[in-house]
Amino acid sequence: MIRRRHALLAPLALLPSARAAAAGAAAAGAAAPARELRLGGPEGVVRVFQPRRYDAATAGVAIYVHGLYTTVDQAWHEHRLPAQFARSGRNALFIAPAARTAAPEAPPWGDLQALLDRVARAVPIPGGPLVAAGHSGAYKEIVLWLSHPRLHTLLFLDALYGGERELRAWLEAADGNRLCLISHDTIPAARAFIDDIPYAVHRQRAPHHFGGLGREARAAKLLSMDTRTDHFAIVTDGLLLPMLLQWAGLPARR
Repeated sequence: MIRRRHALLAPLALLPSARAAAAGAAAAGAAAPARELRLGGPEGVVRVFQPRRYDAATAGVAIYVHGLYTTVDQAWHEHRLPAQFARSGRNALFIAPAARTAAPEAPPWGDLQALLDRVARAVPIPGGPLVAAGHSGAYKEIVLWLSHPRLHTLLFLDALYGGERELRAWLEAADGNRLCLISHDTIPAARAFIDDIPYAVHRQRAPHHFGGLGREARAAKLLSMDTRTDHFAIVTDGLLLPMLLQWAGLPARR
């Protein structure tokens, strides 16, 4: 833990004009409403969400990739993604791109930088932590992104249907790379994946709120948690995704 040293000198008081400007900026941030965007492009639709009190100066980026048998628009509304993003309490620009709707399809956004560039034409991309989360068949798109230099945290929501070799190499490529697996249908695959990884932390039951995670689980480089919540409810119950976004280390909203 980094501890701040006490300053030797008290900071100078702000001049009245500076105080007014700071107060105005704080009030503007507190009053900033939520914002949604729907962007088009040849690779497919991209949905974007900025929560209330979004602060671009300190925000991170959270990308959520839907699973098979749905579209990004369906997932956005039927899974109430903006509400789940807001419930996480994270100060982040939330991005949900089009993904495969059937197994034989190629991932439409196979290039993470191309996705970020598309969003950047509509809204600036903040410089904070970048997290990718995906449900079910989303793994195929996310695995293509592992070489991106900003991507250091992955959240797999019952999504370990392949890519184990690439994920293991990515985890070991940098100390700061982290992966969380929530598993129901993929419990056997997750158990096999973590079996010979000494730093893996396993929980037989995933909590539905961040406070239910102990210190070891919160700090884990590789966290694997089983859940009784079924495969589709994992992303529709509105509890697990917000909890994982907190685990991911995205900055909190103020």
